[in-house]
Amino acid sequence: MWWQDVNKKQGPETVVKVMSQNSYLVDLANSGTRHVYANKMRHFVACVHGCSVIDDRDSMFGNVLPPIPVVSSCLSPSQQVEDDKIEHLQPDQRQQLRQLLDKFAEQFDDRPGRCDAVVHRIQIIDWFVPRQMRPYCVPDAFKLEVDRQIQDLLDKGRIRPSNSPMASPIVCVSKKDGCVRIACDYRYPCDYRYLNSFTVGDAYPMPTIDKVLRSIGKKQFISTFDVRSGY
Repeated sequence: MWWQDVNKKQGPETVVKVMSQNSYLVDLANSGTRHVYANKMRHFVACVHGCSVIDDRDSMFGNVLPPIPVVSSCLSPSQQVEDDKIEHLQPDQRQQLRQLLDKFAEQFDDRPGRCDAVVHRIQIIDWFVPRQMRPYCVPDAFKLEVDRQIQDLLDKGRIRPSNSPMASPIVCVSKKDGCVRIACDYRYPCDYRYLNSFTVGDAYPMPTIDKVLRSIGKKQFISTFDVRSGY
């Protein structure tokens, strides 16, 4: 077992004997052995250029899984609908639904589109000073997927090269449950915490859940939609 001193950041060293439930005898090489309490120790994690490196067999950190490349489906929207999802509908209703999906295939495509119905503006305070934040280290297992997603956004015109004095780093984020089921479980958002600290909040009131429920309470059919991605 490896250990690292929490305060002095020394180590790693080897635990040679368990003295009690919360204390250990640690081999300090040329300095001999030392009796160390658990609150002064932590599991050692090697770092390369500021990025922690762990063994994929180490269960202490949970499941360590590489990102899965996103592969867009070539099937039409109606073909992507699973039969068990619409089995509650009548046969003619299923046919109407599939025809509707194919008629507006661009809106139901799994590839991100573009909506210009609303223009988003960020209002910042007067004393805001732009900063070029240092980029975070991207683990090697994620680099290919990060490059692929960035190139994909460039090809589709969603992003473009910039010479702005403001720059925010990207971070690699997986689902909170740590379970990878589909490719989009891995996201690469920007860390806008610095910009957010100078942003003036929008005071426009959001609709209450009671009002929403009253407006749909007597409806026979209710549809919900979600965007593929947002930038």
